[in-house]
Amino acid sequence: RLQCGKNPGLHPPILYGLFKDWDGKAPFEASSLPEYVYTEMTDASAKYICDLDEELCSIVAALSKILPDNEHLKMNFNMKDCIVENYETQITDPTDMASVIRTNIAYAKHKMPFTDLGDGKVVPTLKHKFFEGDLTGGLCLWKDIADLVGIKIPKTVEIILWNQKLVGKEYLVDGGKGWGKDAGDCLLPSKLGLTAKTLEHGIRGVGN
Repeated sequence: RLQCGKNPGLHPPILYGLFKDWDGKAPFEASSLPEYVYTEMTDASAKYICDLDEELCSIVAALSKILPDNEHLKMNFNMKDCIVENYETQITDPTDMASVIRTNIAYAKHKMPFTDLGDGKVVPTLKHKFFEGDLTGGLCLWKDIADLVGIKIPKTVEIILWNQKLVGKEYLVDGGKGWGKDAGDCLLPSKLGLTAKTLEHGIRGVGN
């Protein structure tokens, strides 16, 4: 059985591969950017997806040692395997992570979120779930659980720090060593009083 990390493991690394050096203001020539999120994914974005996939799987592996009887944690969380299982008949090239994502017919019509400035110029649309929801309910959650189980996820932290700057938020501070003033916007088990041993019980585990 497989379990996908889904959107947080896809959208932020794809965007990071394209815009990690963007200052948040300068417009782009629309013709220089991919129109489609997945089918035109760059090699750099594919690499970051693999990096985050490895980090998510490392969180699951560490948590499964703490909660050895949790059946959910025994699932395969590998992104490529999960996509292939769910979309097998719609994927024309299952060779690797990049080809699985690029050739998945179910992903083919999803377009990049751009704001048109006219005269062929665009900027990424920051008021969009790709830049907002995938952080507060995704990567920041990963980071909090990683802290609870005592492992490092440096690429995830790198992407959070980059992304939060673009959207004007402070989720992490001190290079990812602590939570900032906007951490309350995020889904963080530790802020609910949960520990690694009580995560599987949700808020019912607080105080136990």
